[in-house]
Amino acid sequence: MAFGKAGKSKRRANSRRELFENILIVTDGEATETNYFSGLRDSFPVELRRKIRIRIVPEVNTQDLVETTLAELRKDPAVREAWIVFDRDNRPEDFDTVISKAKRNGINVGWSNPCIEIFFHAYYGKMPRNEVPQQCISAFGRDFERKTGKEYEKNDEDIYEELRETGDEEGALALSKATLETSSKNAESKRPSKYCPASTLHELVGKAVKFRVNRKKPC
Repeated sequence: MAFGKAGKSKRRANSRRELFENILIVTDGEATETNYFSGLRDSFPVELRRKIRIRIVPEVNTQDLVETTLAELRKDPAVREAWIVFDRDNRPEDFDTVISKAKRNGINVGWSNPCIEIFFHAYYGKMPRNEVPQQCISAFGRDFERKTGKEYEKNDEDIYEELRETGDEEGALALSKATLETSSKNAESKRPSKYCPASTLHELVGKAVKFRVNRKKPC
């Protein structure tokens, strides 16, 4: 709980500066999340890339994401903001529990329901309702192939740049935000596992994009 209080204090102190530095991102995802956020980080000027720490934790139990993040924060008090990134997939009970636990500990959550591909789909102007992860992945894969001329692979190292080049990133962020609001209003219960399609990744990615754009402006 200590980070919750300290983290909130830091966020308030730096809110007006709108910095995107010393960010810790922890995910239980495999290559997909790793490659997307690595690509996002590499879209920054070289001198800023080291400020965005991405801690990938493959093969960790989803329920351990919060404890792993807190352990990393204790090692590095310079971290301003911490995020965990994960999908609902086929584990709705774990999904809601981990989100609540993270928020109690002052940790931000970049979640996607049913999978991260629903957020990727927003780059192409739609977030179709599909509660089955594999079907969601297949639907995105078809659009991805039409846009890029290549088959979608979850271990695609260039996924971020490909989405950015063939899709509309600004539109994706706006669509994700609007879809989350609509899904939360229409859900049968106020639990993220029931918000589908939905993602909060626009909050994390939006901050990064805004910071990247602002850094390009002359002082």
